[in-house]
Amino acid sequence: MLKEFSLEGKVAVITGAGRGIGRAIASTFAEAGADIVAASRTGAELQEKVAEVEKHGRKCIYLPTDIANINHLKELVDTTLSEFGKIDILVNNAGMNIMRMTIPIPGAEKMRIAQLIPDLNEPLTDPEWNVIWNTNAKG
Repeated sequence: MLKEFSLEGKVAVITGAGRGIGRAIASTFAEAGADIVAASRTGAELQEKVAEVEKHGRKCIYLPTDIANINHLKELVDTTLSEFGKIDILVNNAGMNIMRMTIPIPGAEKMRIAQLIPDLNEPLTDPEWNVIWNTNAKG
């Protein structure tokens, strides 16, 4: 690792760290020297992440966290500050989607998108839209 890319002594909080891009970010930051706070809704995947991070000689804690829940976010911050005393890096990576249209599009069943979204004429409900918005925008 080049010293210009060193994160030695930094603390990184990464949401969506259980899989995909968030998991890769946590590993890369640990390799660069950061201690990691891994947050995700899925606890089992986070336990695996702790073992990966610790292979790099870094400290890692995991917190099952629903970023759409303000109480979970407060607990994430409080626990991080209690454990590490600071937050240097925040990666807001968590996100989700429900594969349906936000509004029906006439003729969409003839488009290629129909292969990806089976319920084209069933738009998202308000509660579904709120879950997406609370996770991806507010979280």
